[in-house]
Amino acid sequence: MWNWDRRLQGLVIIFVVAFVFAAGFKYACWQREEQQENIVVPSEPAPLLSEEEREAEKTIAVHVAGAVQKPGVYYFPQSARVIDAVEEAGLLDEADLDQLNLARILSDGEKVYVPRVGEVTNLIPDNGSVFESPSGSGKINLNTASAEELEELPGIGPVLAQRIIDYREKHGYFKRIEDVQNVSGIGSKRFEQIKDLVTI
Repeated sequence: MWNWDRRLQGLVIIFVVAFVFAAGFKYACWQREEQQENIVVPSEPAPLLSEEEREAEKTIAVHVAGAVQKPGVYYFPQSARVIDAVEEAGLLDEADLDQLNLARILSDGEKVYVPRVGEVTNLIPDNGSVFESPSGSGKINLNTASAEELEELPGIGPVLAQRIIDYREKHGYFKRIEDVQNVSGIGSKRFEQIKDLVTI
């Protein structure tokens, strides 16, 4: 009888231990499910934009006037050129495109003036002349001169002439003749040699 009681007690203890273990295991599983439900899955980060896409998001404002159908302010990507501005505004039949550098890159805040055929004007927009104004001074226009014309200046060879052209196409026309010193290779000494021979 005593052995039977001890055996029964052993069974009860095993049952209690098993019950407690099962309850604990079930509680742990329930807690884990609760935690998983409360986990906030972060949204995927926005994909990085390419250099071209970032540039496309940037715009410049350009005032188009003169012999155009719809003069006004237009907005373009930073890589836009004069040809884009005049085509957007629409040209009149009397527009003289020969006075414009259609390949030049536009600058923010500039004014593109389209002259009429036979028009003589000294208008210089805020960002520099977009066409060659007949001044009769005989000076070389830094904003419109060809590489061959620039090479006529003292100390300006083919390399520097091309740098001047590349600079104005990338940054827009020079606002002052002194700005030509921003071109690599043209320092104060070389500028002193050409300052009386150039204009904008």
